[in-house]
Amino acid sequence: MHIVFLDQNQWVKLGRSLKSPQDYQELCELAQRMQKAVNQEKLLVPLTSANIYETSKINRPERRARHAYLLCALSKGRVFRGRQKRLEVEVSRILRDVFDMAPSIESDNWFLSDVFIDAFIEYNDDRIENRVSDRTVSAISGNSTAFLFDFLANQDEETRRSSVRNFTSALIHTEGAADASLARMISADFRHWKGFGFSLFSAR
Repeated sequence: MHIVFLDQNQWVKLGRSLKSPQDYQELCELAQRMQKAVNQEKLLVPLTSANIYETSKINRPERRARHAYLLCALSKGRVFRGRQKRLEVEVSRILRDVFDMAPSIESDNWFLSDVFIDAFIEYNDDRIENRVSDRTVSAISGNSTAFLFDFLANQDEETRRSSVRNFTSALIHTEGAADASLARMISADFRHWKGFGFSLFSAR
């Protein structure tokens, strides 16, 4: 099976074929070929947290539902697991290799999940205040396509807007903190090399 990543721009292009197939015949044919390959289990197009977030931001219900249908049809509700889990596994592999330790045993597609929540954070992460119940996780995993579509297309409008607003605010805060951290690093490096250069010239 081939696993393909599409960024949101490519999903939007494919989405045009659903709205106006007569105007985007090539895209429509491509979407149909992809759907056939997915149904034959020759292709999988998992989603990222960005795909889910950007789709949730669409305010027009009919447009959001149409786009959600496309995402769910090609992804079958599968997602790329979040950054923390990928780092956990990948860093562990590097350290085990460096220190000649036995490699950890992971499934071939450990980086994928049937639970769309895992695109953002592992559902059983201890940092979650109101953790998702095992029963709910089992239900999502057993019918991931339907649950993801329901989340994207059928949320209560106030809940959807509040969730998008809170997530956007968190992203802005994180981006600001990252920029500040980078600025401090650059400043520290500049002071270090400035002092080093001064020492070199003073020694001559």
